[in-house]
Amino acid sequence: MRQAVQMFGPAQSAVAKAVADSVAKGVIPRDQAEDLVCVCGVFIHPEASDNQRIYNFNYEATEQAIRSAMQGRPTVEEMLAGKEKAKHPFRGFDDSPSETPSPATSDSSPLDLPPGAEEQLAPAANQQITEGPAGSEDEIEQTAAAEAEKVAQATSA
Repeated sequence: MRQAVQMFGPAQSAVAKAVADSVAKGVIPRDQAEDLVCVCGVFIHPEASDNQRIYNFNYEATEQAIRSAMQGRPTVEEMLAGKEKAKHPFRGFDDSPSETPSPATSDSSPLDLPPGAEEQLAPAANQQITEGPAGSEDEIEQTAAAEAEKVAQATSA
């Protein structure tokens, strides 16, 4: 239940604020704001307990994703060039072309983590969300910014 409260509390409010701020700053033109749709998924580590960090991380990721999307990034060509390289640690199955099961026949639950999934996540970014930061404040901020940029690139495709 805690994670549901975090999702509909700090994470959702961060996304809403980032969208509103993007309109206020002109990243989303006011004359287009009523016609555009923002679809957003957020990740909250199961051990996350610092609501301010959840808010900050999701705000930054959403703001960067919107900025990238409004700049047309990634382009269709960039997305197509990278589609076979993209990996998702929670997909639940090997995504190599020869072993990709069809959705109708897959018995994997989207919540079942594949072996090594935790190691594929950016450990420092997870640390930023949870209680004990790893490294200096500057290192943490740089890692969080890099991870937010990855989220922005993935979500603007």
